Amino acid sequence: MVARVITNAVRYICILFSLTLLLAGHNEPGGGFVAGAMTASVFALLYLVFGKDYVESRFQTDYRTLAVSGFLITIFFALMPLVLGEPVLSSILFSFDLPQLGRVELASAVGFDFGIYLVVVGSILTILRWSAGGEELG
Repeated sequence: MVARVITNAVRYICILFSLTLLLAGHNEPGGGFVAGAMTASVFALLYLVFGKDYVESRFQTDYRTLAVSGFLITIFFALMPLVLGEPVLSSILFSFDLPQLGRVELASAVGFDFGIYLVVVGSILTILRWSAGGEELG
């Protein structure tokens, strides 16, 4: 009972922390891999504390599709600089104006990190689902 209460309280904090790691990763320690591992550890905790049926009933997602989508996003942001005449994996800074926010700058590294995040989360959750007796890999 105590583990369930603590898990319910901690999971949202951990997800918010992983999103912070994701968004800060191109400027500070963190990034897509660390944020993805943090998110996947929350799901591992849910599998351990609540069991497979609880997780499967609330998160009806094909994790392999999540991983493949992340891979395609990563490839897109890795090769995008070629179109702009820059070397592969160069970080390109985009800047634009948004209402109420003003001038916003966004680096292409954020998109690359997001793709890595999806690959890590999708891959680890596929393994967790399989380990918990879910669908077969292959």
